Amino acid sequence: MFGHSKSITIDLAYKYGIKKMRNDEMRQLYIKDIKELITPLGLELPDINRNRRVY
Repeated sequence: MFGHSKSITIDLAYKYGIKKMRNDEMRQLYIKDIKELITPLGLELPDINRNRRVY
């Protein structure tokens, strides 16, 4: 959510508390939260890796 995970400034973002989790950790947490919300509605998530671009 704050740019590429291999950015040179990423260590500073962690050091100063701007960023607390890696992008993949935030993505997994978001997916988990959304899944809990939509499952009771009888919906399911599409394939989470479909059309995903990894840099």
